[in-house]
Amino acid sequence: MAQKDIDEALLQVLEAWRADEAARRSLPRYIVADNKTLEALARDKPATISKLKLVHGVGPKMIELYADDLLVMIKEHA
Repeated sequence: MAQKDIDEALLQVLEAWRADEAARRSLPRYIVADNKTLEALARDKPATISKLKLVHGVGPKMIELYADDLLVMIKEHA
């Protein structure tokens, strides 16, 4: 099976969101989400919380804090 390509436009949106969220919470960007996680989100484009939970690097805290925001951004680039 061929690997899916990363949606570069979505990746840029996710990176901007991460920078804003990190600044808002006074955290390093990698604490909000690391690069591999953002790339996986931009490649896999999960459409539900169940699918989001399967993405590399997405854990319970990320689901709790960011699931709604992430799903909206992904849906806008589906």
